[in-house]
Amino acid sequence: MNNSFESIYKNNYEDLLKYGRNFLKNEQEAFDILQEIFLKIYQKDKFKNILHIKPYLFKAYRNGIIDFINASKNHESLEVLDQVYYSKESFEDELIANERFESQSADLRNAIAKLSARQKEILYLKYYRGLKNEEISQILGINTQSVKNSLFKSVSNLKDDLGSSYILLPFLLSHTISTQLVN
Repeated sequence: MNNSFESIYKNNYEDLLKYGRNFLKNEQEAFDILQEIFLKIYQKDKFKNILHIKPYLFKAYRNGIIDFINASKNHESLEVLDQVYYSKESFEDELIANERFESQSADLRNAIAKLSARQKEILYLKYYRGLKNEEISQILGINTQSVKNSLFKSVSNLKDDLGSSYILLPFLLSHTISTQLVN
């Protein structure tokens, strides 16, 4: 199995399966549909040409679930299908939301670039790796209070740079930080 495909699979499999369980009562069906999606993507070698893989995978999985429910003619599943369709945003709404997210992510990357190397490293360990302040202090060889102070100052600087977008800071950090902080 190709290393990049294997990485995509490992990084997204659990989240996708949890998502599928929201629409299908039978866990095996959710598992089977997800396996089919990954198999199709792998066979067509599609994953190499996709810029944002996570939204693509969720969309493909969602469509696979809808196709399965339509094909099964299961009345209980059809009620769930109604929920899926009614929760569906228009294509334009989805594009606007993606554009807004990309813009906010770019703003956050620019704000992170202004931080010191130490602040970037602490943010990375905290928000991307999910480490506790005590663990970060052990890794960096500094006291826990210094970690807390650096986090506070970093987040304050990011809030100042982001302006009104700072409300989304925790969400944006968790989705943006991996690419920015490792550079």
